[in-house]
Amino acid sequence: MLTRVLAAGLIVLTVGCGSSAPAKVAPTATVAPATTVAPTTTAAPTTTTTPQRTIVCPDGTKYNMPFTCPPLIVTIPPTTAAPKPKPAPAPTAAPKPKPAPTPAETASQVQANRTAADYLRSSSFSCQGLIGQLLYEGFSQADSEHGAFSTGLCADGGTVARNNAARTAADYLRSSGFSCQGLIDQLLYEKFSQGDAEYGAFTTGICA
Repeated sequence: MLTRVLAAGLIVLTVGCGSSAPAKVAPTATVAPATTVAPTTTAAPTTTTTPQRTIVCPDGTKYNMPFTCPPLIVTIPPTTAAPKPKPAPAPTAAPKPKPAPTPAETASQVQANRTAADYLRSSSFSCQGLIGQLLYEGFSQADSEHGAFSTGLCADGGTVARNNAARTAADYLRSSGFSCQGLIDQLLYEKFSQGDAEYGAFTTGICA
């Protein structure tokens, strides 16, 4: 007997040539077909689009996210102290009036000055006596007074007038005799002041 194995898994028995009756074939069990698993399909990754967000920085500049605003630099002005009140100015004294400028001398006044100085180098004069001498020389009243005052002779109690009174008193005593009062009167006649006449008389020693 030959046994054949079919591809379908059935066993077929064949009878040899000498058998009269065919052999019964046992029914073969039906094999359930194998279940085929379908391949897994990998889904494509979904792309999520993030919407752009805009931020506004404190300085007013707009930027798209993600962005960090730069640090805001705030400049604080320096504080200044309130100015101190200025002290009230000290009262100033009223300025003294300036003396009137001395007018320039005229040519005739310059000549009167020179003549008066020449007389005093040679003789003793009182202030009024020197003015009278300059008048005699033809100078005007103003020029004569100017010349006499320029010598310092006409200063009240001045050294020049007193020295001239003393010299004149000594001259009188060399030529004549005088009492104290007589010599004072003679000096007054010569136009010396009362004080200068007394001074000149007392310098001679007759009034002691």
